Amino acid sequence: MFKTLLKQIGDYRKDAILTPVFVILEVVMEVIIPLMMAGLALFFGVESGKTASSASSGFAMNLRQAMYEKIQIFSFSNIDKFSTAGLVTRMTTDVMNVQQAFQMSICICVRAPIMLVSAMVMTFLIHPRFALIFLVVIIVLAAVLALHPVDFMDGSKNDHCGESDRRAAYEYVYIRYQYPNQSDDGIHDLCDAHYVKGIGGTDYRGSGGRTGFI
Repeated sequence: MFKTLLKQIGDYRKDAILTPVFVILEVVMEVIIPLMMAGLALFFGVESGKTASSASSGFAMNLRQAMYEKIQIFSFSNIDKFSTAGLVTRMTTDVMNVQQAFQMSICICVRAPIMLVSAMVMTFLIHPRFALIFLVVIIVLAAVLALHPVDFMDGSKNDHCGESDRRAAYEYVYIRYQYPNQSDDGIHDLCDAHYVKGIGGTDYRGSGGRTGFI
């Protein structure tokens, strides 16, 4: 009976054979799609990390070179104003911080909005009513951030954790290197005489009269 039915396929035998082949290929593709997507995501992630590192390193190199060339034309009054320790800090730690900020900006500042827009589009395509909830939440969050902005550039609350402490530490190390035979009290007195004051005239010594971080 089965052979009798197969004989009725006639000229459509080719389509009858290709159909299960295509079904098998469809199933295989559906199974390996997550693996393919993960592999592509890993590849693009590695490449973006390499290019971001290269771009940020080149940016820091050019910035440090420009700062060095600018320092070369400083007058003695400028050098006394910023101090050698402060200039060293700006060309090392500060440039490194700017480099890391630049690297994060070209990665996260691009990834986040693209991820948001893509997720919003896919949500509207899959379930428009649910997407409206998503849209309302985004609007509320944006309104909260607009009404209560966070000033990340305000360093007034971190005077004893950032530039002030680094300047004081570099000042101490620099003078300790210049006067290796001095006692601790003598080093602190030299720090006081060697422009321990920082930006805005703020004194970075502790309550006991000692340089911060010492």
